[in-house]
Amino acid sequence: MKKASKIILINPKKEILLYLRDNKPTISHPDYWDFIGGEGEKGETSLQTIQREIKEEINSRVSEIKILNSEIYNPLNTNVTFFKGKINENIENINLTEGQKLGFFKLLNLPSKFPFFYRDFIHKNKHKIFD
Repeated sequence: MKKASKIILINPKKEILLYLRDNKPTISHPDYWDFIGGEGEKGETSLQTIQREIKEEINSRVSEIKILNSEIYNPLNTNVTFFKGKINENIENINLTEGQKLGFFKLLNLPSKFPFFYRDFIHKNKHKIFD
């Protein structure tokens, strides 16, 4: 089973930072919105994975990184560890190095092209995410 780490980044307006994945048929969920994160490398802890992914994908300062939960997604054969963190950057100052673009979204206005299992996770854990 693969292991991955994802982080739910919240700005001061209580919006969630997502990025629009590339539109390549060779990747999972092409042209869908996603959290920052990715698969772990050999020997990495979940925390090391998310710290590396933040640096690689947006290279922005993220504070208060806390683990939320781990869940197994059988369709992806992946154990995903979710984190939350705070980001205090304007979107135009964030340099996305993977994907098409970034967006901040309110909980009630998540994009339609956002995986259902992530949407479910956010709603089940909103009290932990937005505390």
